[in-house]
Amino acid sequence: METSHNCWPKRVFNFTIPALRFQAPALHLRTPVRLPACLLTPPTQLWRTTSSPPSMISPVAANLFQSGLYVNPVNSNLQFNAYNTQGHQTRNDQGDVKVDYMPNESNHIWGRYSQGFQTIPYSNSFQLIGSNFSESPFHGAVVDWTHTFSPTMVMDARM
Repeated sequence: METSHNCWPKRVFNFTIPALRFQAPALHLRTPVRLPACLLTPPTQLWRTTSSPPSMISPVAANLFQSGLYVNPVNSNLQFNAYNTQGHQTRNDQGDVKVDYMPNESNHIWGRYSQGFQTIPYSNSFQLIGSNFSESPFHGAVVDWTHTFSPTMVMDARM
């Protein structure tokens, strides 16, 4: 039976979240723009003012931005303004059995059985991405019979 446990170094990824000015209910904009339809209820046209009415913001988007799960931007860029740190580790438990039997000089029989279970949990610092979990059970077996008829003729059967 063999058990291994590997912890891999954490990796940091850049990703994009809406800037704070797009998250606020008043949406203070420098120029009139058409906002994405997913942020508005119902979809609307260009506004002549520099802020949108709070009643036009989707309640789902507003609640998401105000939840403690949503991170604030780390800079003023519109893209690549947030970081996610991802970590994972690999756990592997495996057992092997091998049998080797030679009943006489002409016959040799052997077999092997392997069984294992591998788990790989992933974690993310940005909670809305969620965490992954991967499981990989495995089983393997082989049986071999070698019969020697003469020094020049050998039969080998494997399953």
